[in-house]
Amino acid sequence: MKGPILSTPKPHFIWGKPTSSQKEKVQNYIGSDSDMSIYGDDGIYALVESKLLEYYGVEYCVLTNTGTSSLNSGYFGIGINQGDEVIVPTYTFLATVTPLLRLGAKIIFCDVDAKTGNICPVSLKKLVTPKTKAIAVTHMWGIPCDMDNIMPIIEQNGLLLLEDCSHAHFTMCKGKLTGTFGNVACFSTGARKTMTCGEGGFLLTDNPEVYVRATLLGHFEKRSKSAIERIYQQGHFKIVEKYQGFTTGFGENYRMHPYAATMLYALLENHEIINMIKKRAESLYYFISCLKQIDNVSVDGYEGDYFTGAMYGLKPQFKVSLELMPQIINELKNRNLEVKLPDTKTLHDLPVFKDFNQGQTFNGALKYLEGRVSIPTFSNGLEKDRDLIEQYCEIIDYTLKSVNR
Repeated sequence: MKGPILSTPKPHFIWGKPTSSQKEKVQNYIGSDSDMSIYGDDGIYALVESKLLEYYGVEYCVLTNTGTSSLNSGYFGIGINQGDEVIVPTYTFLATVTPLLRLGAKIIFCDVDAKTGNICPVSLKKLVTPKTKAIAVTHMWGIPCDMDNIMPIIEQNGLLLLEDCSHAHFTMCKGKLTGTFGNVACFSTGARKTMTCGEGGFLLTDNPEVYVRATLLGHFEKRSKSAIERIYQQGHFKIVEKYQGFTTGFGENYRMHPYAATMLYALLENHEIINMIKKRAESLYYFISCLKQIDNVSVDGYEGDYFTGAMYGLKPQFKVSLELMPQIINELKNRNLEVKLPDTKTLHDLPVFKDFNQGQTFNGALKYLEGRVSIPTFSNGLEKDRDLIEQYCEIIDYTLKSVNR
């Protein structure tokens, strides 16, 4: 085969393996015969939640066993009921939207920005009606949504906002952390997320009623009583009166395993996760700068005053004929690159959402996906990743030029 071939053995990118500090913390936790099950908000839960509250500067945090559980808790927390209209992006992971099915909400799909894949404010504004109750946004791939243009729509129409931050831990947007714009923010700490404990999630809010409802949904009596007592001490007497008869909880079990919470605490305690993100950003932005030098490659959406992104791989766009894409992907794989088409597709065509498909055409989503590929986000810092990044770019450049001849 003519031209450059990458000699580095696969995998070129590994994320989601326990760090040495995580292993040590879990081993110490087990060795000290600490609790395998916690029904309240004490112990390791209290340590992790207090750290997250410190980082994010919000009032309430609830750990969950998955990001999906956090989303279930978030929608229930803000009071979504049967028949409520909720506007959601058509381009996001399906668990951002499926919790609305069990609540009986009416799902309204919205187009996305052709450059970022995030919900499009122009399309969003056109969809708002007097029946709209809430909007959900996903900071897709760790790129913040256009909150400058979304928040006025929220505020002018008195709408609720749920932020899905599963890809966007500790991501800044115009000097403000994603997850602090809305009524509730939902995070995943699954195996391949920025901050991972294998499986898990958490919910953030400043609203005491959202906090109580989320707690009642996914936790049992001990934690439910603790939540009621907490907001009583804060003087939220009307909310206490409304929910004090439901301290048994509603029967769901969304509790994070203490071992998972211990792994999270290991990353948070001494800011290890922030240092990991900074290393990732170092490599990411160098990779982007190199890709921008290649003809027919577009890397949009990564500009801004934030330092995360590309959580499931960098997503450049090849400006070539769509008919050539299978050949290009195959050629890059033959040259030993880890490359694929993005796994996430638009939701409105999925059978699970057939009742909400109005036959619309979402041009922004179509344009976003045209020529889009997923390649690794190297995360070891520029000193270690530089050579690999440069080899990737050399092979991409060579392949695109060869195929386009």
